[in-house]
Amino acid sequence: MKNSHLQGWIDRKLGRDALTISFGATAESEHSKHAGPRWEYGKVAIQAEPSSDFRFTSKVIWPCAHFKMYEEMVLDGVLDVLICRSANPILGVSVTLLEIGWHEVNSAPMFYYFAARTAMQKILDKPEIVSIVR
Repeated sequence: MKNSHLQGWIDRKLGRDALTISFGATAESEHSKHAGPRWEYGKVAIQAEPSSDFRFTSKVIWPCAHFKMYEEMVLDGVLDVLICRSANPILGVSVTLLEIGWHEVNSAPMFYYFAARTAMQKILDKPEIVSIVR
């Protein structure tokens, strides 16, 4: 089902002048808490470098069969921050997933999303890291 309001927002957002980062930085974040009957966990370390366009790579070997779902949640967390942090998207950045923390029973995809969002926010909170692409 296509939503014209949502698609319009995406088109407007991505049609604005993109921002970039001025220098490289790394950050890590860990999220854990009881969610319902169990404890859930996720931890990431990411690196961001200036780039002409957005790129995402991973240097992680996930210790589970459903790794694609976990990695997509990391990417979603990163993109949520880069696209929604300001009126203009921050797309001049190359992001690398460097490391993860893992708990065999309690690791949960959504907590990797939260960890990735927080790590990306930490990077962008550094003074003068975001600049305008000309």
